[in-house]
Amino acid sequence: MKIALSTLFFLISYASQASGQDFSSEEQAIVAQMSALSASMQENGSGGGGYALILAPEYTRWTTGSETISDRETWLQGIHDWFNGGWRVADSKNNILEITVRGEFAFVRRIATETYAGPNGEDQIFRSGVVEIWTKKNDKWLLLQASITPKQLK
Repeated sequence: MKIALSTLFFLISYASQASGQDFSSEEQAIVAQMSALSASMQENGSGGGGYALILAPEYTRWTTGSETISDRETWLQGIHDWFNGGWRVADSKNNILEITVRGEFAFVRRIATETYAGPNGEDQIFRSGVVEIWTKKNDKWLLLQASITPKQLK
């Protein structure tokens, strides 16, 4: 269960280290939200409560190829269980391929690599293709949809 939750969690957590890219102020705000998601799940992070603040009320998540689409409540329960079970994001890197802002929506394509530290000293590393849709509500970017293609490296 913990491995499944860590696999699921990875696919939506963020921290950005896009090198050599010039982002507009709107794109920078989205990248900051990605970083905040990941930071909430790091050691001394705010956990699922902080994570929830960045998800739109209509949030959904899909692991490419699966037959399950998780709604916000289901996903956050998994995040809470993962965090309360002692797992943390130990390292997070993003290769942002594209951010396209169209009005109050933004579309992101990126490759995320994250390392998770488990409660018993174990660690896992995942590299995933990530496609996201963000929406701007009350001057704040919130994650609306995420589709993830994970690959466990360790």
